[in-house]
Amino acid sequence: MQIETLEVYYDRKVQLDQFEPITFGATATVTLEDEDDTDEVYADVARDLQDTVERELARRVATKKREERDN
Repeated sequence: MQIETLEVYYDRKVQLDQFEPITFGATATVTLEDEDDTDEVYADVARDLQDTVERELARRVATKKREERDN
């Protein structure tokens, strides 16, 4: 069986404040070529998604802390 497309999802939930959780996630759909190693492509895409989600969460947490400090 040949896998033609691969969908990878990553999300993360953090607690910004009491009763204020935030979830951020991303999905990537990849079309595989005949010579692609499925496990390798999955690992690469998962790593990229994790980095993207973690950076965005860090930005949002920093913004929230800055807003709280300024108020």
